[in-house]
Amino acid sequence: MMQLNASLVASWFPDWPWVDDFQGLKAIDSPNRVIFAPKKWLGRLEDPLPESWDVTSDSIAARLAHDLNADELVLFKSADPPPNPTGPSIVTAGYVDSYFPRFIQNRPVRLVNLRAAEIAEVALDHPSDPAI
Repeated sequence: MMQLNASLVASWFPDWPWVDDFQGLKAIDSPNRVIFAPKKWLGRLEDPLPESWDVTSDSIAARLAHDLNADELVLFKSADPPPNPTGPSIVTAGYVDSYFPRFIQNRPVRLVNLRAAEIAEVALDHPSDPAI
């Protein structure tokens, strides 16, 4: 499904480069304007993410932010996070998958609800919480 979504986004932004491996992603001048095919990436790392429901696109994004040493991670979601969100509380609430907290230590994380009447965003409290 992620490959299909990547293809759809690529059709909307034909000028954005398509990258299918981590080294190619690191070589892009502006990695915030790129189509990245994560399924191909998962199996090519020295420490691949497990292919299970413990890992969703949220953890893939968090892993990318971690590996690219991004200044911040912004998750676009279709729901509001729990009140006063922390790494553990958003996992417990089912807002993100259980693998997600492993990659957010010491990184600002914003949670954005795109379905809200007025786009709402919330900063994750204590992004350095240990993994659950």
